Amino acid sequence: MRFLSATGGCLLLLSASATALSVTSIAPVAAQTSQAPVVLRETSPDWLAVRTLPDIKPDQLAHAEDGVAYLLTDWQVRGTAQGYDSYYRIATKVVDRSGLEETGRISTSYNPAFETVALNFVHIIRDGKVIDRTSDASFRVVEREDDLDDGIISGTLKAIATLKDVRVGDIVDYGMTQHVRTALWPGHYFASFTDRFTEPLGLRAIRFIWPASQPLRFKAGNSDIAFTQQKQGDMTAWEWIGRDRPFGPGEDDVPAWHPQYGRIDISTMADWATVARWATPLYAGDESLTPDFERTLADIAKRWPKAQDRLTEVSRYIQDNIRYVGEELGEGSYVPRRPRLVLERGYGDCKDKSLLLAIALRRLGIDAVPALVSTRPGRDLPDRLASPLMFDHVFFAVEIYVERFARRRGFTG
Repeated sequence: MRFLSATGGCLLLLSASATALSVTSIAPVAAQTSQAPVVLRETSPDWLAVRTLPDIKPDQLAHAEDGVAYLLTDWQVRGTAQGYDSYYRIATKVVDRSGLEETGRISTSYNPAFETVALNFVHIIRDGKVIDRTSDASFRVVEREDDLDDGIISGTLKAIATLKDVRVGDIVDYGMTQHVRTALWPGHYFASFTDRFTEPLGLRAIRFIWPASQPLRFKAGNSDIAFTQQKQGDMTAWEWIGRDRPFGPGEDDVPAWHPQYGRIDISTMADWATVARWATPLYAGDESLTPDFERTLADIAKRWPKAQDRLTEVSRYIQDNIRYVGEELGEGSYVPRRPRLVLERGYGDCKDKSLLLAIALRRLGIDAVPALVSTRPGRDLPDRLASPLMFDHVFFAVEIYVERFARRRGFTG
């Protein structure tokens, strides 16, 4: 599923392959209405710091991959009352014929439930002259369901524009802004980015403008990137500019959790307990069940007096009768559906089924809670900044007493 959850200040479970957090109490958040799948046209935001294109250097040409040399990437973010605006600019040079396809196409992905995107400009620089192609850029918006074969529907869209008359030797320079509006974490921001790349980049600039009352935190791993800080009224601006940064291929057989290209985490949440306080209300609400399932639980309670057997029977029933379908549309990526709805529909994703299981087990006298999990390597989690973007899965955690030699005594779990 696409549940991007986080660790919190409750129970932290560690194993070789997963890291989990228990959320000890489980009001749903209403998803926002999806907006029309279009790419807007807007002038560049007036809060941007202006960047000048650097001259391309021989080293960039010599190490260009797939016919493309990267001159500039500029990423700027500004907090708003409803969320934040994220501006991204990229400038590349077509070195040879093999780079025409990549450079002549602009694309971006977004979720229309809480995001809109706008094209600010498209310029082609040819022989020192700027050709404005902003009005010519026509976007096609298509659905992008990469995980459909796994039963996951995200609602993500991809906007694609093919630029006309791009030639070898041209520089393609464009900027886009993404407007993000969500009620899930008002006032908060989380991100992570890589320091180094496999090929050279002339100039890389990153800037964040955020309310001083909710300061950003930065943490570098295997990186010397450090942001400067400047007060701007009731906002604070953090900025880093890198020129001709180190580049090159990575080493083989490096553990997945090690940031060999360098990594910088950004978060407004002070600690994992803050993340837990954010996540807990998402699991609270109506705990009613269907009459049929109530009778099933009563039958299990009657037939199986031991907690471990009740756990086995309830888990088996839900596995056999609730199929996996992940409708991760808008805030459905984070907020579980209520148990009665899951039972009536006969399907749900991992957070839906985990909440159902936890509530069912509590009806049978077993203490159970949903646990937010990272299926990615979690070894480095203690070194990361607290963020709801760290985890991508949910199961349930339960603590029961099992008699010694239980399996010899007929334990069916």
